[in-house]
Amino acid sequence: MDKIFTKVLICIWLIVISFTTIQSASDQDLCNLCAKDGKSYYDHIYCMFPNPGPASKKGCRNVDISTITDSFRQKVLHWHNDYRNKFAEGTWPEQSGKNFPKAANMRYLHYDYQLEKLARRNVQNCYYNHEPCRRVGRFAYGQNLGYESHSDKNNLPPDSESTWNAWVNEMKDFDVKDVAEFGNGQHTGVVNHFVATTWAETRVVGCAQSIYETEGMYRIEVACNYGPAGVIVGLPMYLAGDPATKCPEGTKAGFNATFPNLCGGINNEDIPFFDPKEAAGTNVRISIILKILLACYLILVLDLRN
Repeated sequence: MDKIFTKVLICIWLIVISFTTIQSASDQDLCNLCAKDGKSYYDHIYCMFPNPGPASKKGCRNVDISTITDSFRQKVLHWHNDYRNKFAEGTWPEQSGKNFPKAANMRYLHYDYQLEKLARRNVQNCYYNHEPCRRVGRFAYGQNLGYESHSDKNNLPPDSESTWNAWVNEMKDFDVKDVAEFGNGQHTGVVNHFVATTWAETRVVGCAQSIYETEGMYRIEVACNYGPAGVIVGLPMYLAGDPATKCPEGTKAGFNATFPNLCGGINNEDIPFFDPKEAAGTNVRISIILKILLACYLILVLDLRN
């Protein structure tokens, strides 16, 4: 019996080690991308904050990320696509009088759980900075950040929609010359949040928000990550023309009937990250753990028979 007990302990140890090793390896792979780009390993958000749980430190107390629900995900995705659909045809209210050309290649956005996971690591640590290295295996990603503060927690909004609207309303300060080739215009204020949200060739978005206490105030903070990243000097923000008439290869008009002005399609490399379990690597870990359990079971059965 002592031998069997020892083997049971070894099996449990193998399962624990395999789970933690696979998790850390997945995170390290992303951090290694930064080193390949000539940046520090610790410039990636995962290696800046290796603890997957919310922070508890000065200026970052009682962090609550429970509002990151399916309802939040659906709302933030619908808001982005509704905005992009209206902007493409020129009917977003803040466009009035700005002479923006219509957008012919504006893509429909899918929700990306890997990008959400990265955004969550930012907001749950009250980082409120753009990470120096924003990369996943598929692409570099762009990022918008924002917050709203109140002395009374009850006065905080239920979500960060007011911040999303503030991002795109930066278009009032945008020089339309930058549509055809970003970097040529003379803007009258901050516009990069607007540009990131409106960049036509971006195809996925993932967001996270947190509520926390900081220096006697309560704050709701949001981070949205966009892939691939836009806001690239020398490239067009979008192509001018009637909506969905110059759709990128692999996309088409009418992909989603609710948003007829957007070019829709699915990139195969994005598919695993449409599923929260896949984005977290859960299925891979479970598969390996099940194999270890099966091997342990067979060993124990053979021992009991002998």
